[in-house]
Amino acid sequence: MGYSGSSAYHLTRDTDNNSAVPTFLPDGTVFYPAGQPRLNPALGNTRIIASDSNSSYHSLQMDFTQRLAHGLRSKVSYTFSKSIDDTSILISQHASGNSSAVENPFNFKVDRGLSAFDVRNNLVTNFTYDLPWKASAASVNKLIGGWQIGGIVTLQGGTPFSVLTSFSRSRDQARSVSDRPNLLPGANANHISGTTAGSVIEAGGVNN
Repeated sequence: MGYSGSSAYHLTRDTDNNSAVPTFLPDGTVFYPAGQPRLNPALGNTRIIASDSNSSYHSLQMDFTQRLAHGLRSKVSYTFSKSIDDTSILISQHASGNSSAVENPFNFKVDRGLSAFDVRNNLVTNFTYDLPWKASAASVNKLIGGWQIGGIVTLQGGTPFSVLTSFSRSRDQARSVSDRPNLLPGANANHISGTTAGSVIEAGGVNN
């Protein structure tokens, strides 16, 4: 049994810093009124790649090994882990279901959450078994002796994904940055079965 962890710094992130001119609401929400020009009207979309993101990984790792006994050997490995970062990818194809760019260019820390590749539970078992035919008659042993069977079983949890819209309802004019729906007050953010109710597309101009 052991602990394994790591921290990474200066990870790259992708953002569009020439969005529409925003209005900052009292609760910190960024609002884009209709018809607003870009921050720099002389330019269109931009792509800024900065190396100012961080990540952390923590895990509990356990192994159980059964050494050779009566022709059987086996091993069970289990890892309970959590990976968190500010950004996981620069190209959306590298992690399905995740945005390749920061949603809010004025506060990219709100993107901090589970990594696109976070796997909370991972269980792997394997075994080999020497078939007990070595004591067979010499002629039989030549045909079937020395054979072995084995197997590997892997069970693991799924990876996170971000719920994204297919359009820019917030009117931020950002490059390839889809908006994300907000949860209704009191709704569960971690549905794994049953109803999908609980999300709502915010009114135009809202970008949390």
